[in-house]
Amino acid sequence: MRPAIVVAIVILAWYAGRWLATANRKSLEKEKLEGLPDARDLPSSVRLGIGQKLVGLLLVIFFPFIAWYTWTFARDPEMVRTSAWLIGAAFLATMILATTVLNIVRKRLLRAAGEEYRQQLALGPLADTNSTGVLMQTGLFLLAVTIVCGALGVALSNRLAGSSSPESAADFSNCAGDTHNNEPLASPQGEPGAAAAAPLVLTVPGRAANIPRAPLNVQVYFVPIGNLTSIDLPYLVRYYQQRFDLTIAPLPAIEIDKCTFNTTRRQNQAEGLIQSMEAGYPKLAGDGRSVLIGITEADIYIKHENWGFALGLRHQGRYAVVSSARMNSKPLDTVGLHRRLTRMISREIGFLYYGLPFSRNERSVVRSSIMGADELDGVGEDF
Repeated sequence: MRPAIVVAIVILAWYAGRWLATANRKSLEKEKLEGLPDARDLPSSVRLGIGQKLVGLLLVIFFPFIAWYTWTFARDPEMVRTSAWLIGAAFLATMILATTVLNIVRKRLLRAAGEEYRQQLALGPLADTNSTGVLMQTGLFLLAVTIVCGALGVALSNRLAGSSSPESAADFSNCAGDTHNNEPLASPQGEPGAAAAAPLVLTVPGRAANIPRAPLNVQVYFVPIGNLTSIDLPYLVRYYQQRFDLTIAPLPAIEIDKCTFNTTRRQNQAEGLIQSMEAGYPKLAGDGRSVLIGITEADIYIKHENWGFALGLRHQGRYAVVSSARMNSKPLDTVGLHRRLTRMISREIGFLYYGLPFSRNERSVVRSSIMGADELDGVGEDF
């Protein structure tokens, strides 16, 4: 199917090129009838001056599109939430606008030049005695355009990436002066899932049709981080046992380290939660055959990403933290919450335990990216 599409695009491009060449030839003939001079008959300085004006106008027309695209890319780096058709339509509309405006301005500039050199043009093409100076001027103009565009691009990128700037001690003011906050404490309940609500009425889907080959001597552990009041941890363990024949060992919960809470963002730093999980279970952290997946209801963010929030984070190929804070769109929607949560956890298991690569299948939980809870509804439950 794809080769046929490529061939069709090549054929359409060839016909489009033929049509544009014919249209350009007819346009030049029409301009001669209108009395416009041929640009090649004008002095080099005049031609380059017209070119500079048109380039400047082109930059002005395209700047809104470039700014919008940069802003969109900064919010959605992998362009999973922005339709390619929308970007294409915006680019096409900008191209049509630029072509129309530049053609009108070019005709006016040529008409003005023709009136200025009318008598001299009657004798033939005009030479330019200062061609070297004109070329230097044009080179400096292009250099200035490059510097200005580069500076604007850097400034805009820095502005858009403002939320991912280095964190300061003021962002973690609740941690200042407390030397014990760096030590995650075991949950007083002592049992995994003890802080969860009463058992939920949840059913496990049937066994998956395709289960990846499990690695030898590798154990996956669930680590509750903080109280899980809306998450049924026993259900999650049962889910992976029945659906993927994967035995997961739940561990006692650890408290959320106060030093991971960013008071400016009102969110917990995902990297800090993973460090707390490692510190809470040092023996498992030192065992290369262990995969630890933290599960929390705290709202999290990733330090070095320009995102408003995160659903999860992987670290060093053996650790992950998954947050349900942004997964429940409806209050008390326990079924929808656990459906989204299992898909996100399955994503981390696919990468960390099964060692799967990114999938091109948009329905796979290990597709290239999942940027929001709504996108979890668009994927299936399998790898």
